[in-house]
Amino acid sequence: MCLDTVDKKPTVTEGEGWKVFSLCGDKYETILMRFRGKPHSDATWLSASGMGFIHNTLDEKYRKGFHLFRTRAGARHFFCAHSNECVLRVSFRQVTATGKQWGHDAIVAREIYIHPKGSKSAPVER
Repeated sequence: MCLDTVDKKPTVTEGEGWKVFSLCGDKYETILMRFRGKPHSDATWLSASGMGFIHNTLDEKYRKGFHLFRTRAGARHFFCAHSNECVLRVSFRQVTATGKQWGHDAIVAREIYIHPKGSKSAPVER
C-alpha cells in the first residue's frame, strides 16, 4: 500500500485513525502489500522499523511507516473482506506523510497504538 498523492507537508502530527489488520489467534498482524508482519497484542504502541523511503506512482517520496486511514470508511475500502481481517481503531504519532489512498485521507506514521476492542478511551503513555 502506498499513497496515491502526498501532501507537501503533513496535515496532522498525531491523532486517531483506522487500520486493517489480519487476525492471528488473539493477536493482530500488520498488513504490508498483502504480506503479514509479526503478531501484536492490542493496548500497545508499535514502532515502524526501517527508515527508508517509498516512491508512489507519481514519483512522490515519503518516509516509511504504518499506513492508516482517517476514517473507518477509508479503512473498509482497503479491507479485503477476508474472514481473517479486521478494521481497528488506532492512535498515531510521528507522522511522516499524509495524502490520499483510493480517494480517502490516509496517514503514514512511525508509531501506532492498537486500541483494545470496544475501548473508547485514549491510549496510555508508554
